[in-house]
Amino acid sequence: MRVIIEAWREGRREPNQVLSHPIEGDHAVIAAAMRDYADQGFTHMTAHRLDMVCDFCSEPSIVARFEIEPGGIIGRVVTDDQDVTNIDRDGVWGACHTCLSIIKRQDWISLADHAAQKAQDMHPVPEWMQPIIRESIAGGPIACFRRGYHGQAPISVISDEDLLS
Repeated sequence: MRVIIEAWREGRREPNQVLSHPIEGDHAVIAAAMRDYADQGFTHMTAHRLDMVCDFCSEPSIVARFEIEPGGIIGRVVTDDQDVTNIDRDGVWGACHTCLSIIKRQDWISLADHAAQKAQDMHPVPEWMQPIIRESIAGGPIACFRRGYHGQAPISVISDEDLLS
């Protein structure tokens, strides 16, 4: 994943605002960069995505984008060896083919189940944590999207070629 971190101190963003150089890595790399800004006295940070993956299951190939009311930090999973924060401040949500078809049916339970299974595939956790992860996904990112989604069509349907050009 590629992001630019926007950081600022208490109060207005200008002139205390800084933008990082593009940072590429997983959630741990991005969380470490944000901790570095916190160590420098920055109290507010936002990571802006420079690439798009499915915002529900993290599939790297998206086929549609939805636009809803912008959110905030909408999901966080902390274990002994990782701290994963899902951030969506722009309100643009990418969806892979599978998630798009589930969204069209408005089957939020299946969407949470699918996203939780993909999360488990990418970042295995002990069995006792799996229901916690699923509830975190259902109550965080999916609930945020569901509040802003009212059956609207995607703002665009895009292909991998469109993303790479």
